[in-house]
Amino acid sequence: MIVIMRDFKGKKVAVIGLGIEGSSVVRFLQDKDLEITIFDQKEEKDLDFKGIDKRNLKVICGEKYLSGGSNFFLIYHHQR
Repeated sequence: MIVIMRDFKGKKVAVIGLGIEGSSVVRFLQDKDLEITIFDQKEEKDLDFKGIDKRNLKVICGEKYLSGGSNFFLIYHHQR
């Protein structure tokens, strides 16, 4: 994974859904010099950011959350 992460440096990453898995992915990626955007259907006030540094994140929430971005190098989306 270390070799692969070197190629991600400075790239845009989308994490769709800030549930258990999405939160873990964000925490893992935060110190990797990436531009991280979180997309979630819930309102931002209802999301659990425990252990996540929000200062360098873009958060797009609400009913039309999936219409808020494009051109991502990597997209993580956990499906049930």
